[in-house]
Amino acid sequence: MNAVRDLEWERLARTWGQVREEPVDAAWVADLVRRQTRRLSVGVAIEVLVTVGILGGLAWWVVATGTRAAMALGAAAVAHSAAVWAFSVWNRAGVWRPLGETTLAYLALAKERCRRERRAARFVLGLLAVEAIPIIWWVMRDDRLADREGWLTAFLVPGAVVVFAVAWAIRTEVQARRLANRLAQVDRVLALNGIG
Repeated sequence: MNAVRDLEWERLARTWGQVREEPVDAAWVADLVRRQTRRLSVGVAIEVLVTVGILGGLAWWVVATGTRAAMALGAAAVAHSAAVWAFSVWNRAGVWRPLGETTLAYLALAKERCRRERRAARFVLGLLAVEAIPIIWWVMRDDRLADREGWLTAFLVPGAVVVFAVAWAIRTEVQARRLANRLAQVDRVLALNGIG
């Protein structure tokens, strides 16, 4: 009996020790979800504007250039955008609002959003890996590679996109993991307080 009681106290002490010193209340979780929802809405609006801007500019360039290479690049950009938007819509489905107005509903939504953010980061890295071979093939076939300055311009845009995407994916993964750990602490505190 004492061994069971000692084990329970040890588990309780370990859980209590993992909780950060800052106070945790139900309002923090609801505020977090509201801030996430605003960011999500603004993010979607920016993504729509960027997609329309890039595809519109690319369409103008394809029509102005009129080459088969330009058309191939335009088709690849449309296929890329379609894949990204299909994933984006699927990944955001069901995470726009909590299922109820309870602390547990807000907490569940915040935890699910963390999982979805991490999934998005992995998707971006996977998409880069899949697209790496055709991008490298495309760049290596670029006529500008014949001169020294051509190397810089041929690799500049694809390189910048890859660096930005990798940096975004790493940052998103790290932030989502930190928030998931914080939410797990909140979950433990709420359970200790009898809310979970």
